[in-house]
Amino acid sequence: MILELLLKLMDESMIEYCSASFQEELHELWAKTVGAAAKQAARQELLLKYLCPLVTRYGFDPTWEGVVQSQQSAGPWVADEEVIAKYKLQKWLLDPGLQVRKLPGTHDKQLHKAIRELCQEIERKSGRPSLAAPLCSARHATPACQLKEVSVPWARVFAPLVCAVIPDVLSSEEVQALKSWGMSRRDWSLANGHMISQFEDGVLAYKLWSRVCHLVPAFQGLGAVGLNQHMRFLKYGKGHYFAPHQDGENRHGPARSLLSALVYLSGMDRSENGGGTRFISPECPEVATFGRCDHACDRCVDAPVTAGSVLLFAQSVIHAGTEPKASEKFVIRTDVMYPLAQTCHGAPGEHCEGAASSAAARGEWLGKTAERLSLKLFIRPAGISSGAAFYG
Repeated sequence: MILELLLKLMDESMIEYCSASFQEELHELWAKTVGAAAKQAARQELLLKYLCPLVTRYGFDPTWEGVVQSQQSAGPWVADEEVIAKYKLQKWLLDPGLQVRKLPGTHDKQLHKAIRELCQEIERKSGRPSLAAPLCSARHATPACQLKEVSVPWARVFAPLVCAVIPDVLSSEEVQALKSWGMSRRDWSLANGHMISQFEDGVLAYKLWSRVCHLVPAFQGLGAVGLNQHMRFLKYGKGHYFAPHQDGENRHGPARSLLSALVYLSGMDRSENGGGTRFISPECPEVATFGRCDHACDRCVDAPVTAGSVLLFAQSVIHAGTEPKASEKFVIRTDVMYPLAQTCHGAPGEHCEGAASSAAARGEWLGKTAERLSLKLFIRPAGISSGAAFYG
């Protein structure tokens, strides 16, 4: 009912113009159309398809010239504040990035109320809670929300950082709300020694990213683009652990993951209580003998995580999820995504500085032959998989 009311109140052609289908069609056209002139012509044709119902309503010709005239005109549809307000509202509703901002104003109180109710209905259907303390942008984050690097002396990585913790990203109310939502889910399954529930949530990914984006370092001159919207709740109870492993790279469109991100919804009082993330030293005798490190270890490093903190680490670093002894471990697992390295499209034999610097950096990293060899010797006798682990 709410959606039907909303559709009646809003201009249908404006909805269609702002909808994801327009963007999808535009991307398809861009991919299969060659040449700048042809691309522009295809874009005009697509815009005409979506805008014609609107411009003809206000007396303009159903042609591209009519669309241009309507844009340049001070006619009723441009001057109509309510139409513009509806456009902004629709953009707000469809774009997760805009939803961290205040809902755009409108003189139509009925429309404003319908939008609010529809958003609440979407929240209920997605299952994500309407948090008691709403997630907000970085400018509202607490002063304690700072990047604190964790020393992992033996690690050599081709990544923006080795390991870091950002404390107090979430308030205690937000932690409890997200944890309650996760606990209520029914799609839990056992994987790699712990329980997992997978979900897609671009809005939550954006809101979490807005808290930490200003703290995450760039890599080779390219800033991170956000968090992976494919997320996993991970739950560790008694007897649950994740043996030492490396995380695998995820790719989504033109972006790839370089850092794993764990949003902790539970804390770790002391390292002997477990329930945290442990970075495994190549010199750990327990791992060499038993394939895992169960006890507090003076060689391995436990990340100092607390409830509401975010742990970031390079995906190539060997780590383990330790068994909780005192209380249950509960986290949201995702990735920090970076743009794929740009390739050189110059003439044959032409030097590409960006590609060369990237190759040089990668070569320097791979050139640590002794350390890489010791890592492989460490992996094999301990029975650790050097393959990708996507759920840790």
